[in-house]
Amino acid sequence: MATLNRETVEERLKTKGKALSLEKENLNGADLSKLNLSNVNLTGAKLKGANLSGCQLRNTNLAGADMRKVNLAKANLTGANLSKANLTQADLREVYLLKANLVEANLEKAKLNKTKLDGANLTQANLSGVNLDRSYLVRTNLTKANLNGAYLGGTNFQMANLNETNLNWADMRKSFLEQADLSGANLRDAVLNETNFRNAVYNEKTQWPRNFDVQSAGVIRKEVPTKKKKKKWFGLF
Repeated sequence: MATLNRETVEERLKTKGKALSLEKENLNGADLSKLNLSNVNLTGAKLKGANLSGCQLRNTNLAGADMRKVNLAKANLTGANLSKANLTQADLREVYLLKANLVEANLEKAKLNKTKLDGANLTQANLSGVNLDRSYLVRTNLTKANLNGAYLGGTNFQMANLNETNLNWADMRKSFLEQADLSGANLRDAVLNETNFRNAVYNEKTQWPRNFDVQSAGVIRKEVPTKKKKKKWFGLF
């Protein structure tokens, strides 16, 4: 399949607009910077090493796309579908990913500095070794996500869902986790210097570093509600 260039994409945009489909098209290495590709169908597209910096990609479907080493710096992907996309070593600095679908996406070693991921769904996503320096993940769903060895300095996880999330060896110094749910999360070897856990919750399956004082950190243990036994009534016969 021939690689599409910028001129071809621009021509198709003029003709099709939001109805444009570039499903499974080869766009490897293409310079598409600052184009408006919102609502375009890019399912399974090949975008390895492509330049999408400054693009408008709101509600764009990029499910299963190959986006290894893609440049998305300062792009807007609000509401985009990136489920199962391969974003290994991608540049996502200062990107808007508000309420984006990143379920099972591979973001290994991606740059996510100052990125806004509020309300995004990152369930079972691979974020090992990523840089989330000073990013926003307020109310983000990170259930069973892998953040092993990630840099999370100053990252905002307020009210985030971190159920069974792997945070082992993550550098979480000065990050914010107020009211976050850490039930079953693995933080055994995480760096927690000056981390704010105020009113965050955990359970008996949460793994903490040795000698970590959860009480002084302000973390609240979430108790499993006990089932009330139904009263047996014995009628008279």
